Amino acid sequence: MTYSEEWNELKDTQIVLSNYQSIKSIRQHASHGNLGSAIQMNIGEGNQHHKVDESALMNKTQLKDIVKKQLEIARIVIRATFHALYDEEHLIHNYKIAHSHKKVHHIQHAALIRKIQSQMLSIANSSHSKDGYSLIPSTHAQQLIQLYASWLTDHVQKNDRELTTLLIGKAPESELERDISVPAELIVPPSYKSFLDSDNASLQDKKLFNMMIRVMKLKLHTSH
Repeated sequence: MTYSEEWNELKDTQIVLSNYQSIKSIRQHASHGNLGSAIQMNIGEGNQHHKVDESALMNKTQLKDIVKKQLEIARIVIRATFHALYDEEHLIHNYKIAHSHKKVHHIQHAALIRKIQSQMLSIANSSHSKDGYSLIPSTHAQQLIQLYASWLTDHVQKNDRELTTLLIGKAPESELERDISVPAELIVPPSYKSFLDSDNASLQDKKLFNMMIRVMKLKLHTSH
């Protein structure tokens, strides 16, 4: 791992932690600052309980700041996931793992990326309205957690464990236990490149992938 790669990885971690704390602080400040207004609203409406729109409790600057931080975290999640899959496929190729295993991994990796792509486009779409920035609902985070939890159960604990067994003896220990550095640019795994270039991918699949790159403001890695 080069110095620049280590710095980028540290930077991503710091951004996620910093953004999380900042988002939490902004939400608490907005909630406490407008608690009296919310109580008055409930009293004025016959003491009925209404779900208060959290976006309405923030000024435009707070709302813009929190949404930009949410999207920045989402971009890091995309880059980290794509690169983890890319690195795994790199090991499969370099150490000549049987084609049957390679095929299973490629199919499942491409399927995961399609699901992540769909989730991220939904997140980007919910981040704005006709009036400007809009707070991204927490349901998106819950859906992502469920998606990754299913991936851990269905793929990592089964297929990746089997892959590890196959790699032991073929790859040096240093290769299997090294830290993975996530570059600033988005590296697309060969599995998804192959999918997009295949007859199985529709024009819509390609359109949605390019849309995710654009709306999430990702920079594609280009090999020279």
